Amino acid sequence: IIASIILMTIQKGRYTSILDNYVGANDIVSDCRINYNIAGRSLRDAVLGGNVTNLDNALAKVNDLREDLAALESKYPLKDRTELNAFVDTVEAWEVEAEKIVNVARGNTEESRTQAAVLIASDCSPRLQEAATKGDALAEKLQNEQDKIIDQQSLTSNIAIGVVVAALVIATAVVLRMVDPNSRMRITL
Repeated sequence: IIASIILMTIQKGRYTSILDNYVGANDIVSDCRINYNIAGRSLRDAVLGGNVTNLDNALAKVNDLREDLAALESKYPLKDRTELNAFVDTVEAWEVEAEKIVNVARGNTEESRTQAAVLIASDCSPRLQEAATKGDALAEKLQNEQDKIIDQQSLTSNIAIGVVVAALVIATAVVLRMVDPNSRMRITL
């Protein structure tokens, strides 16, 4: 019983770690993706519609995105940061393009909006697509590592259950022997 309690406590700690680190990091990746898509749409709407308020909305989402990236970098649970670095670098490159487009679009002339629209098509949209691809790779890496840990924990749990059951069978046999030491009872597993 004590071994079971200890094993359950260890399992709880490991699953809590999975939720806090792997699932938490994946949630932040999702937040990043939402924020850069909202920022991109606001930017596009501002340029096409000439609404400067949407430029402010885009910049607000870019700022939210920076906070998300900082949180992701601090929470990221894996030692291999290749996918993380690729995603962060791509998103940060997109942020630079977005700010450049905002500055051009603030000219509030037909020429500046045309120039901003060209920048969206040539620079912004491809960077968003690249960020989406890198985000997919990052989310997949986190999910695969999470699955490995869960499989390992499942195996550990099954082994622990087997050990506890074997200990209970042996303890029962010993108690039965103590109750009737002359019996020739055989216990088969």
